[in-house]
Amino acid sequence: MASLAQFLAGQTLTADQLNALIDDINELTGWVTTTSDFPKTNTTLAAVTGLVVPVGANSNYVIDGVFYVDGPTAGDIKFNSTQPAGATGTHSIQAADTTASTPFNALNLGIQSIGGSSIVVGCIGAGTTLCVVYRGELVTVGAAGNFQITAAQNAASGTSNVKAGSRLRAVKRP
Repeated sequence: MASLAQFLAGQTLTADQLNALIDDINELTGWVTTTSDFPKTNTTLAAVTGLVVPVGANSNYVIDGVFYVDGPTAGDIKFNSTQPAGATGTHSIQAADTTASTPFNALNLGIQSIGGSSIVVGCIGAGTTLCVVYRGELVTVGAAGNFQITAAQNAASGTSNVKAGSRLRAVKRP
């Protein structure tokens, strides 16, 4: 496990030092981060590379995510997850609604059962990155495994992306 670097008051930090500190914080807090864009051109859900965290059996987790997306307004993007057999819970998002024409004029506060229907997020145009705040609770039984975010276009049109730098973590509750 990483230990955080020590800095002195008034010390000038380099970009490499700050990047290393961010990596250390991510490791200590359990965040995983995507390193490249995940493009989708169809409506078939697929595992988003890098947005997967291990979970233990017979445990309760809070799931947090921050996803960056862009895509055509006609395509939008939908999210779901895969999890160990028998796991239950809910997940929700705070993001642009499918009716949004700007990042702030229509919000979707969708909530679904984990493993149930996908949650659809509105895109407002290719090249315009929006932030999706993801939150969930997962209760596992009997089997350990992975909690994996999946994504696809809601309607096939152009290319929708989950952008590099999107993050996910699972925090085990006592």
